[in-house]
Amino acid sequence: MKPDWYPAWRDEAIKQLKVKNDRLEKDFNIGHWSRYDYDIETRRLLFSKAGEIKVTAGSRLPVPRALSHRVGSGLGQIQIGPTTS
Repeated sequence: MKPDWYPAWRDEAIKQLKVKNDRLEKDFNIGHWSRYDYDIETRRLLFSKAGEIKVTAGSRLPVPRALSHRVGSGLGQIQIGPTTS
């Protein structure tokens, strides 16, 4: 059973997620890189094309519980930006 407020909350959350995803697409081309990897040591997502890292995201990405003993809980915001290399 869903509370009365749930449908409006869900619709608003989806709308906000779409706005955020559209911004990431526009600003960083997220969704169009040929590959992405997760570097456990640095706790960063690495988006690349033809073997060259183009965008990184992190350093507060959630880490699966099985890995949390190695790198911490990692819960928090995702910060995305172009690489500086």
